[in-house]
Amino acid sequence: MNIFLLFIVIGSLLLPATSRGETIILYDASAGTLPAAQGWTYAFYPFPPFGGNQAIQTFDVDGEYVRLDTCADTDDMAGFFSDSPASRPLEALPESMDPSQGYMLSFAVQIEEESHASDDRAGFSVILTGDNYAKAIELAFWEDEIWVQEGGTSELHTHAEGVAFDTASAMHSYDLLISDDGYILRADGEAILEGATRDYSSFSGNPLFGFPYTTPRLIFLGDDTSSAEGRFVLRSVGITLPVLANLDNDDGIGLDDAVLLFQILVGTEPGQAILGTIADVDGDGRLGMEEGAFILKKIAENQ
Repeated sequence: MNIFLLFIVIGSLLLPATSRGETIILYDASAGTLPAAQGWTYAFYPFPPFGGNQAIQTFDVDGEYVRLDTCADTDDMAGFFSDSPASRPLEALPESMDPSQGYMLSFAVQIEEESHASDDRAGFSVILTGDNYAKAIELAFWEDEIWVQEGGTSELHTHAEGVAFDTASAMHSYDLLISDDGYILRADGEAILEGATRDYSSFSGNPLFGFPYTTPRLIFLGDDTSSAEGRFVLRSVGITLPVLANLDNDDGIGLDDAVLLFQILVGTEPGQAILGTIADVDGDGRLGMEEGAFILKKIAENQ
């Protein structure tokens, strides 16, 4: 029996209960509150006795978003943490964000203004560590580019791969998918950047921002550098898991992914090939029977 018939025969038995990944809302501005009221830690630096901080955090009732502005002083840093040394982790966080099973951070944000004194810094960044902080990613946002901070030791926190993208003229919905050693960034449903996850654990910094890179299941959104400044508006944040083998970009794994995998294998859907990093279950750099078996196993588990 060929792979397509295998998918159809087994899938037809499982079709009535095709399930989707679980999406957990971590921040929703439509609730009418700041992130701190929904469990996030708002932190800033410098703080007494190290000096003042002029960052401004406001909530826009009509626009239903929170605005954070660090443009008054480049030295100022501020942002929203899902965890911090001084508080409990965000209660809504899932118990596990396992790269081997795949997970996705979704957030809607607009960079209204950003400037930087170094090509290796940005006024708005997103840090995501998951269960394994050695497989993390930090995205840096300029008004016209999104790029990745390099990990390791010798090139730590330098400008790595990036993509030209207008982050300033409108709010965009971003999906950051993590799968083992790889990531894919989507903007409004379109994949725009992909590469390898990073290890930032060699970083040692100031009292506020030295901890994130060795903290499991940590999410940060904000300005984490004294060499840049920015103003951004944030509408929502969420986590979806698992997403491994979720080929059709919806909210979970189902029979539609099995059918799409067959189409990719026979070359009728080449545009989906970029998702191979996320869907490659056995890490052999290609899609095949192993991924098909994984998809069918996941469907069966959710009966």
